[in-house]
Amino acid sequence: MAYVKDQWTRGVKQADGSTVRVRTSRWRHGKRWLAGWIDPEGRERTKAFSTKAPAERHANAMETDREHGEYIDPEAGKVRFGEVAERWLASRVVDPASVIRYEPSLRLHVDPVFGLRQLRTIKSSEIAAWIADLDSRFGPSTARTAYLVLHGTLEIAVDDEAIKKNPAKGRAVKVPAEKSGRTVAWSDDAVCRIVEGHAPEYRPIASVGAACGLRQGELFGLAEEDIDFDEMVIHVRRQVKTLGREFVFACGRTTPNGRCRCPAGRR
Repeated sequence: MAYVKDQWTRGVKQADGSTVRVRTSRWRHGKRWLAGWIDPEGRERTKAFSTKAPAERHANAMETDREHGEYIDPEAGKVRFGEVAERWLASRVVDPASVIRYEPSLRLHVDPVFGLRQLRTIKSSEIAAWIADLDSRFGPSTARTAYLVLHGTLEIAVDDEAIKKNPAKGRAVKVPAEKSGRTVAWSDDAVCRIVEGHAPEYRPIASVGAACGLRQGELFGLAEEDIDFDEMVIHVRRQVKTLGREFVFACGRTTPNGRCRCPAGRR
């Protein structure tokens, strides 16, 4: 059961049955009011406050959270952001190119601001200001990647019950949208001239790109066995990506049926 205790005075019962408060050895040393409660494991937990009202609110909140199954250990929120960020980065089940993109973002933009901070101290308002600063200095792409790293790390903290909610999801947090201009499609004549402008051995790449809308990496990863000429179907199974200065194969684009139907499949 939750309780609040005065650590500076104690009640002493008098001969007439009344009780008076007398000073303890802790008089004016440390915080006066001690909030106490029982955690889900049956352990008594406490936290000191300078005034009585906040102590009562905290003790009652801990008791309510325990009864509703929403209890979060206050000590867990003292874990530093950087420790959880390392676990988040190591847990990413993504292609190597994404890891290469996340690691510099964590090292250059996220960790210098939040790395040494206790999880419980990070507020939505400062995340919003941080994103706006990144957007103004480095652009929306950098700001979005940094936010993804921050958001993912805080989600792990929520799942581990180190904090109750993710401050990166606060209403004040606005992630900049990707800026893009108006797309103007080329005419058929322009596409034909571009295809013909390639050397003969490269014209199939330009033709498939124009007809199927494949991205550059998917075009470079296309092999002859990926084309079913009888069914007029192209299977996008892999793509070429850059890892630093190296080129590697990665999984192709996932579509509802895993393939692309287009006229480029015809002989």
